[in-house]
Amino acid sequence: GHHRRLLDMLAAVPWAEKSKENCKINVCWFLSFCRRRRLAADAAACEAFLDWMRRERQSPDWQVERVERSVRWFLGGGNGGRAPAPAQRARDDGDWRDRGFAPPPVGGGLIGRLRTEIRSRHMSYRTEECYAHWARQFAGFAAPRRPLEWDATDVGGFLSHLAVERRVSAATQSQALNALVFVFRHVLGREPGELEGVVRARRTRRMPTVLSEAEVGRLLGAMDGTPRLMAALIYGAGLRLRECLRLRVKDVDFDQGLLMIRQGKGDKDRVTVLPQRLRAALAGHLGRVRELHDGDLAAGRGRVRLPDALERKFPSDTTAWGWQWVFPARGQSTCPRTGWTGRHHAHPRALNRAMRSAAGRAGIAKRFGCHALRHSFATHCLRRGADIRTVQDLLGHRDVSTTMIYTHVLNRPGVVAASPLDAAFPEMAMEAAPPPAPAVARATPPAGPPDAFR
Repeated sequence: GHHRRLLDMLAAVPWAEKSKENCKINVCWFLSFCRRRRLAADAAACEAFLDWMRRERQSPDWQVERVERSVRWFLGGGNGGRAPAPAQRARDDGDWRDRGFAPPPVGGGLIGRLRTEIRSRHMSYRTEECYAHWARQFAGFAAPRRPLEWDATDVGGFLSHLAVERRVSAATQSQALNALVFVFRHVLGREPGELEGVVRARRTRRMPTVLSEAEVGRLLGAMDGTPRLMAALIYGAGLRLRECLRLRVKDVDFDQGLLMIRQGKGDKDRVTVLPQRLRAALAGHLGRVRELHDGDLAAGRGRVRLPDALERKFPSDTTAWGWQWVFPARGQSTCPRTGWTGRHHAHPRALNRAMRSAAGRAGIAKRFGCHALRHSFATHCLRRGADIRTVQDLLGHRDVSTTMIYTHVLNRPGVVAASPLDAAFPEMAMEAAPPPAPAVARATPPAGPPDAFR
């Protein structure tokens, strides 16, 4: 279709990679506009698209002009219209795409268009992988019907299949529904319709797993090295796992005792506390990270990915000390979304495995993960008399009702009543029952002739 023709046209022109990428983004934006409004990709649709950019998006004139040049070049088959001006040659420390690190293609078909729509909205990579997974599952369920033939009956049957046969939770079923609604609206360009007769999983209320202060102490005592520092920071500051992994050096303020959480859940920033007990250990850890960074710079590496377009605006900041990860990975790896190769932050599985092993050594029978330390932070703060609004701000919750769930696990008067066994029989002593006696093996009766009367 249009996307394949666009790629062939870009491959045939002698432009810089940066110019090709900008032209591809502008034309894909125009094709997505035509698909959502069911318009043919022609000159009339181009005028409607440019008018939409001016009126609804309120795009600046320079952006409208750049998009117009790219779209008219595409509609003219690469000959008609004024071609986009090639960008200047990048400097040695310029954009990573001009140094041969081309992003991997998103692919064709439904999944490729889905990834393009998600990335154009700056949604997270985890959301992209989740929606792509449910799109593949639904396509296999609805086969042999093609995407253009999908309707509300297929969606309802798939959701009922998840609830009845696969017995998924209500949250998983809602996640699948959100993914399918996104596919219908933004990829297929139509609404899924009314979902009648769908079996929905019943949403139940679950209490978070909270460790006691003694259990947290035993858990941290059974850990060592960087995993122990990461777990202590998650518990001491109430961080999510990926918020801890994505900490940059510039986000740690030792003087004010603060941690700046950038682009957290919901792409929101917030400020939380830096525990006093961890300052010396964290400073020593950053000293070792600085030595690792200096070694990477001496080897011609030492670059780090910057968020959004900052890498193109400030290319020299990719090697700056302030932008380096607080918890970097041990080696180099390639980003599956952009194709960039370098030192990323530590993998989340490393800390999960370390905590699972430490819980076994500490004798903690509860089943929990890294997020239980965040639950424990909120519960222990409330138990020590902290204001619930303050805890809400530290956790980054949008609504205080989300923070209120931690009040249901507090063991204090007015929240959890005393047991009548403790109040009615304060002097009664309870002793452990003796172990059961071993079973005596019964002798096997000798085999004899069958008894006719038996």
